[in-house]
Amino acid sequence: MMAELKSLIAELEKAEKGSNELDRQIHAFVDGSPLEGSCDKCKQTFIRFPRSYTVNLDDALKLVPEGWGWAAAELDEGEPSAVTTNREPQIIPGTLDSNPNKIDFRTKAATPAIALCIASLRAREAEND
Repeated sequence: MMAELKSLIAELEKAEKGSNELDRQIHAFVDGSPLEGSCDKCKQTFIRFPRSYTVNLDDALKLVPEGWGWAAAELDEGEPSAVTTNREPQIIPGTLDSNPNKIDFRTKAATPAIALCIASLRAREAEND
């Protein structure tokens, strides 16, 4: 499963824009419930659409592990980026907190939503290690 996650992250890093196919792959990893199927009892077929993780920041936020902080932005250079962190930042003027247990996943991608997807999936991977 981790090899599949690494492959998914690599695809997200190369993506030029969000897509339903990427959203379906993310859904398969985080939820696993079928998006298509049938009900023998009611003799109907169903199709559900995954969240728009790669397009919508509100949906991408659902990927941030519980208890983790996050940020997503488009930097001055016009390069979208995101970060997930396993603790709340402590702002001390003129310093950076150097907590050795702190884990940050910073990434850049085609859009802030895709960047947040990547950073969140990396955080989930770290939680499972």
